[in-house]
Amino acid sequence: MSCTLRLGGNDIDGLSLQGALNQLSPTRAGRLRPDQKRVLLDLGPPGFESLTAQIEDAVAFLRQHETALQAIFADKRITVATLDFGVEKQESRIDSHVFNAELLLRAGKLGIALEVSMYPTSSNGCG
Repeated sequence: MSCTLRLGGNDIDGLSLQGALNQLSPTRAGRLRPDQKRVLLDLGPPGFESLTAQIEDAVAFLRQHETALQAIFADKRITVATLDFGVEKQESRIDSHVFNAELLLRAGKLGIALEVSMYPTSSNGCG
């Protein structure tokens, strides 16, 4: 799982949103959710192992596409904007993840929330 940008809204056409994202990054085609009101865009190669690499991919994407993303987010029908970081659920009692200041600043300026999705693995008996 790579970091995924999730965009959507109730009154927005997912196909047009998908088209806008695909123009931003044609090598990373946006995926429509079944309700066709949300689009998902993977920001880097798959990998649960390194949250640091996912953060670097997200920062690079936000930096490279800041102006285009501002234009997309100008559409007030977008009610969901999330960067979802997928990580392995660890066996330890405490899972702690830190986001660097640049990611927080760039995502925050665009109104993008941050999310950490923790996935069980077979090695920890959860999968």
